[in-house]
Amino acid sequence: NPRLGMVVDSLAMAGAEGRGTCQAIVENPKVSRETKAKALLALGNSWLRQAGGAGVEPKDAAVAEAEAEKAMARVEKEFADIKDARGRSIADQAKGSLFEIRNLGIGREAPEVKCQKLGDGSTMVDDTLKAHRGKVVVVDIWATWCGPCRAAIPRLTKLARDRAGKVEVVGISILEKQSGPGDTNYIADVARAVEKLGDRMDYRVAVDTPDKRMHATWFNPAGTAGIPT
Repeated sequence: NPRLGMVVDSLAMAGAEGRGTCQAIVENPKVSRETKAKALLALGNSWLRQAGGAGVEPKDAAVAEAEAEKAMARVEKEFADIKDARGRSIADQAKGSLFEIRNLGIGREAPEVKCQKLGDGSTMVDDTLKAHRGKVVVVDIWATWCGPCRAAIPRLTKLARDRAGKVEVVGISILEKQSGPGDTNYIADVARAVEKLGDRMDYRVAVDTPDKRMHATWFNPAGTAGIPT
């Protein structure tokens, strides 16, 4: 029932009272698996909102994050066959949240960035975050065809210049046009676009691999709605 799904989703916005209702739904043996899965996802999302709320003490945020992880892990494990009203996998949504909790939270070690760096001319080398340990690293996921991404480039350049030595900006292009999995022509296209921007894009630039490794390990699991991110 789409309406029921919307009601359950809204509970994620209802704070402690909403979490109590979600928990009651999850524990009710008469509730359908579909409703139970949606309630458990809403419960996890509510705990995530609590963890990231303004003024939340670190210890309380850690507790909320742990509860969110517990709920999301259960969704991923037990409800892989359930989809929401838009046909999206409930388990995949939980998986994205788990990736964020385990890898992208404050104080967590970020997953490796494995892609191809645009060097002089057409030189490509593997690049990882390990080379920048000790610095703040801003990873900007963008694409040459994305207007908002291009609009952000001057601001990222200013950040890189103003905080040189302390902040490392890395722009990683994803979702570029390919004729097939083995097509690497897009790399040269990105290189030309970066060259055309000149010193307006004055920071490290990389491009996703032909098998879309960055899309698979960063962008997609994080559950982001689009780029830039």
